[in-house]
Amino acid sequence: MRGRLDTALVMYITNHPTGSEYFMQQESLTNLYFMAAYLEAFPSRRQAVEGELPPLSSNYYDLLNTLNVNDTAAVNNPEFYKYIQNFVWARSGEPSSTGKVNQHISFVDSVFTVQDYKDYLRFKAAKEVTTWETSVDRKMALDTLVGLVQDQEIQKFLVKNIQNDTSSVPNFNHAILEDQ
Repeated sequence: MRGRLDTALVMYITNHPTGSEYFMQQESLTNLYFMAAYLEAFPSRRQAVEGELPPLSSNYYDLLNTLNVNDTAAVNNPEFYKYIQNFVWARSGEPSSTGKVNQHISFVDSVFTVQDYKDYLRFKAAKEVTTWETSVDRKMALDTLVGLVQDQEIQKFLVKNIQNDTSSVPNFNHAILEDQ
């Protein structure tokens, strides 16, 4: 599928040589990260299928492991953000418990160097945590995730929209959640 997308892009470039170089670069990145997002999500979606399936090839992640999750050229590319979310959730698990939130935080901190990407991933994790039943764990997870977000606008948005479940002033001590 990516090959066909790239072929269409090459045809466009051939027919419209005056196109913006930035546009061409972003379209190429869109093709790359569109497919990478699907490939990252495939193993977990595959598990949801009933019945026995043969195991994934031992080299399934080889190509995906070569991609740069800190790609600053993709900062304005929506497909890249889908890709990095799928990348994190496939490799550290969805934030479905305090333990998984801890894994998520540790994994993001160990892999990502671009703060905007960390903030985005913490925003998405906080959004997922809001679906949990109201509890002390939920409040603590939300406070921790919101406290780790450095972008003030994202932080304000989260606090405003999940007011009942977070402190009015996020815990900036960044206490890591304890498994219970």
